[in-house]
Amino acid sequence: MVYIPRGTVIEDNVFLGPNVVITNDKYPPSKRLDGVKIRRNAVIGANATLIAGIEIGENAVVAAGSVVTKDVPPGVVVAGVPAKPIYSVDVFIRKRVEYEKSETP
Repeated sequence: MVYIPRGTVIEDNVFLGPNVVITNDKYPPSKRLDGVKIRRNAVIGANATLIAGIEIGENAVVAAGSVVTKDVPPGVVVAGVPAKPIYSVDVFIRKRVEYEKSETP
């Protein structure tokens, strides 16, 4: 349930959540296709949309439901519509570790 169009580059160890949509045409339908680049160890949450021509940096995180219209720098977490930086990946990792340690309700 992930759409990956022609011209997309996905490097090693990337996580793509359910229903991620990657586009390759910024002004459809046009004759110019511009792929998305997703660098190593990136995490893309469920229902995120990546607009043509952007790059998701190494170790970056895109929150679920976000619409990414600009490049995401390495090691940054973005969220929202349009997606904006909310914190560093260090904070994300700390929150994930705390979540994994917590008891299940």
